[in-house]
Amino acid sequence: MGHSISGVTAYRVRLPLIRPYHLSFGALEAYDSLFVQIQSDAGEEGFGEVTDCPGYFVQGISDAWDFVCVYGPELPGKDPQGAIDGIMNRAHHLSFAATPLLTALETLISPSQGKTIDSEQIPLLGIVQGETPADMVADAKRLMKSGYRTLKMKVGFSVREDLDRVGQLQSQLKPGIQVRLDANQGYDYSQAVQFLEGLDPGGIELLEQPLDPGAWDDMLRLAQMSQVPLMLDEAINTEEDLDR
Repeated sequence: MGHSISGVTAYRVRLPLIRPYHLSFGALEAYDSLFVQIQSDAGEEGFGEVTDCPGYFVQGISDAWDFVCVYGPELPGKDPQGAIDGIMNRAHHLSFAATPLLTALETLISPSQGKTIDSEQIPLLGIVQGETPADMVADAKRLMKSGYRTLKMKVGFSVREDLDRVGQLQSQLKPGIQVRLDANQGYDYSQAVQFLEGLDPGGIELLEQPLDPGAWDDMLRLAQMSQVPLMLDEAINTEEDLDR
């Protein structure tokens, strides 16, 4: 880019949710996030963000804040690529904590090219929740009416109740709509087998992270018997994890 970093600003915020976000770890009432803004002496800006979610990472939002407070003040005057290299050399096992600084530097180096002339809404994925079956069905109908083609539902609570809720959702699906299920590590191996054996695969895109991140052998066994694709999420933290 040919320019140096002129300033680093960090914001730690708590964003209340309109309604609780239910995971197998518990219900979230708010998101705790950290935003980083980095400026260059040419007037360019880069932005980075990380949001804490219990159960996903070894580090938390306080670790990310401490990381930014230690390394952020060192960045002014440095070349952005050199700053990235320096952080990467010191953050091999701090992927969560280092994310705000690294992504802000990356967007500073490679900003979005071109200006948006026209805008268009593109539905990507809609979250189906609801405290009751009626609320859940209302969620699904609203999302499908809005144009969402992929719905996401959290499971990993109780196998029997999960299967009942998924079945109710499947009964509401319109042609071409898929459901992504996410267990957030909520099952042990026997529970995951029970869930998959009782699951109607119709309309199911995949099941995400049914087991503990370290249960690689059990995931392999599960993949060999599953009627639907399995996806890893919390188990992927390093390039070595991707290779594995």
